[in-house]
Amino acid sequence: MPIRVRRGLLVCLLIAILAWIHCPLRPVVVLGGSMEPTLHHGQVVLLDRARYRKHPMRRGDIVVFRHQGMVQVKRVYALAGEQVWEIRTPDGECVFLADLGPLGPPRRLPARTRSGDYVVATRVPAGSLYVIGDGGNASWDSRHYGPIEAEAVLGRVLLHEHTRIATDQAVARATVPALW
Repeated sequence: MPIRVRRGLLVCLLIAILAWIHCPLRPVVVLGGSMEPTLHHGQVVLLDRARYRKHPMRRGDIVVFRHQGMVQVKRVYALAGEQVWEIRTPDGECVFLADLGPLGPPRRLPARTRSGDYVVATRVPAGSLYVIGDGGNASWDSRHYGPIEAEAVLGRVLLHEHTRIATDQAVARATVPALW
């Protein structure tokens, strides 16, 4: 191959690599079913790595983040400073309620809970997020490992309208109605 052609190919390859490195959009493959029915195992989605440079995170955003050495996809449920009420059961199940008012006197548990259940109030620390999977109790998320560092977020998932479910539908899958 002539040296001129090799140089041209090398320049094209270098330009392609630089474009890839600096492009804010990246394809991401969803692994696992914790985000069903919104995202499915094996589905390829676009990650917007630049979104949070100019815009704040919002409740309901679907984000990709690193946690305990793994890259995960979850929905932002609560932001720094917000309160999350968790109902925990003795057998390890955890469903939760949010924004139910200030910490204070003991509250009666909803009628659907069982004997031995207890309420834990968590205030999301500064610089952190509380994330959940849309798959309800099938998801391993902040209900199990606590809030995540906002700095661990790699970006926001971009979705087509036909794959989107409303935030309130996603939250309803992992929430017990407040019946106090």
